[in-house]
Amino acid sequence: MGYAVGAGMLVLAERLHKRYHTFSSLLAGGAFGIYYLITAIAFHYYDLFSHTMAFRYPMRHNYLHVSSLRSYTIGRIGSHSTRWWLYCTYSLLAQIQ
Repeated sequence: MGYAVGAGMLVLAERLHKRYHTFSSLLAGGAFGIYYLITAIAFHYYDLFSHTMAFRYPMRHNYLHVSSLRSYTIGRIGSHSTRWWLYCTYSLLAQIQ
């Protein structure tokens, strides 16, 4: 259900992109934030994904997010890919503990 909410936000962001450029950027960022959060919760609390799948899903989300930013400025690509690096760091630290 969380992925569906994120997908709905992403579709809405694409539809509002021409009229509300900044708002659609924030909406798309929130959609991908939901994707990362749902994946982390499903992995850490419910064990729904293996380590490999928990690594691949955010990688796929990050690729989709960066590719959806083709009409935004290049600086936003770096700010949106930061979530991916934070997620990787958190996952590696969780494995060590």
